[in-house]
Amino acid sequence: MTDSEPVLAEGGLPGYRNLYRRDNDTSAYQAQCAAEPEGVSAFDYRLEPQGSSADGSHLVFRAEGQLPGTGAASIGKVPQLYECVNGSELRLVSVLPDGAASTAGASAGAAGSGLGPSALRVNSVIGAISEDGSRIFWTANPTGPGPLYVRINGTETVEIAPGNARFRAASPDGSRVIYSVENDLFEAAVEPGAATSTQIAGEVEGVMGMSEDTRLIYFVSREDLDPGVGAEAGKPNLYLYRAEEDSFTFIGILSEDDAREAFPTSAIDPVLTPVARSPFNRSSRVSADGLHAAFTSSARLTVYDNTDQSSGEADAEVFLYDAEAEELYCASCNPSGARPKGTNAGTSVNPFWNAAHIPGWEYQLHGARTLSEDGSRLFFNAVDPLALGDTNGVQDVYEWQAPGSGTCTESSSTYSPSNGGCVDLISTGKSPEPSELVDASSDGEDIFFKTAQSLWPADPGLVDIYDARVEGGFPPPPPDVVPCITDCQPRDPAPQAPARATALPGPGNVVEPKPKPKRCHKGTHKVRKAGKVRCVKNKRKAKANASRRQSR
Repeated sequence: MTDSEPVLAEGGLPGYRNLYRRDNDTSAYQAQCAAEPEGVSAFDYRLEPQGSSADGSHLVFRAEGQLPGTGAASIGKVPQLYECVNGSELRLVSVLPDGAASTAGASAGAAGSGLGPSALRVNSVIGAISEDGSRIFWTANPTGPGPLYVRINGTETVEIAPGNARFRAASPDGSRVIYSVENDLFEAAVEPGAATSTQIAGEVEGVMGMSEDTRLIYFVSREDLDPGVGAEAGKPNLYLYRAEEDSFTFIGILSEDDAREAFPTSAIDPVLTPVARSPFNRSSRVSADGLHAAFTSSARLTVYDNTDQSSGEADAEVFLYDAEAEELYCASCNPSGARPKGTNAGTSVNPFWNAAHIPGWEYQLHGARTLSEDGSRLFFNAVDPLALGDTNGVQDVYEWQAPGSGTCTESSSTYSPSNGGCVDLISTGKSPEPSELVDASSDGEDIFFKTAQSLWPADPGLVDIYDARVEGGFPPPPPDVVPCITDCQPRDPAPQAPARATALPGPGNVVEPKPKPKRCHKGTHKVRKAGKVRCVKNKRKAKANASRRQSR
């Protein structure tokens, strides 16, 4: 699903941004529900894809202006939420329970701020559309929290929270939704006609992530919800909530910087935190089953001292929590035990000191798979050199692997007991420019990273994306063969340049002596005939001698 101004397929409107669906089998584009908006010019018209059903038959997007035939409020540039069904049926989603269109505008899930490129990074829309497309969760505010609703089968709207609510996630079938109001976290069971809410916890600073079914939730609260195991009231405590047991498990106390959900500057602020509302700033991942959570934190959560060697600041490191074993590992802490060599990747206003980090989401619908499905592999960027081969002094890409998975065992050369697994370098550690993690396959056997180093014979030296693959990749291509144009006869090999005499001690290169030229006796001279040189008497001298004999 994409939006594009140029007409890519029949049915698209010239001059307007159009919604397209791309067929991966044929690479062909199909225009979806193309309709000229009312109340807004083509220049001002904005369109933002916000999700789809699993099979792509239901596409959800928001757009400014009123699209014809939907009953949307004619309120100019205020964005409304729409649904395109099977490429042709256009429905208004932002319909209030009384049947009227929302005059406040709308967004799927929870909006960040406004429309345009920044919104594609800051809106929280994951899970807002159920797998079958029958339920769409939306907020009656295009720029932040507000009344939260669910649209069911395109015919009914159910209110979940009356105001100032923030959507967090929903189950794949749309029967369960997680949201917050101010600093209180709630879960709600959704049925046609009603939604029943229950409070999970209070004083919640932020939500890190949850399982796909929303039954396991990682969040930060200043309440002591798991007494006697280390949590402190008033501190940013990280918990795992298990809905089936209605229980809380304390994981650790994060730093105050880790607990920041929002930032005072722009949507593209470089600061990363594990609970950031904006997906672009969120440095955490949770496996689909919720049993593994990876996150970046500057807190000292293990015995490792993360004080930077140069700045004295607390460097962020990458951690992995195993919910089954209830173990927390520092995946990026230096296996040597030496304090980290980090850097300030933020700004003077918002410093972000890190030795390693998990990248934020590239856009709101997808974050790089830094954690494998089973939690046995974790990928991250690290400035601190964690392997002997890392000698370039800039950022490289690493892998943490649990013992017993892949080739990692406790006897492996890269296994570190303090890290709880094997720590391996993925990029070369030799590029003068930083390398960066891009994505990975769901099983973790393909790691895609960006580097300026040429790792392929045909690479001309630009920044490229490579695939580090388990059991190796493809062999280099054979060298190019110059085609025969005119003279196609076999040619003798080019002559080798003669060896030069050496000035080094010893016999050196053997140099054959030149033959001495032939010399003639006195009174004779050289005559060359038939390629041979002979000596013959000088005729002038012979005649002179005969004259002298006659005079006697």
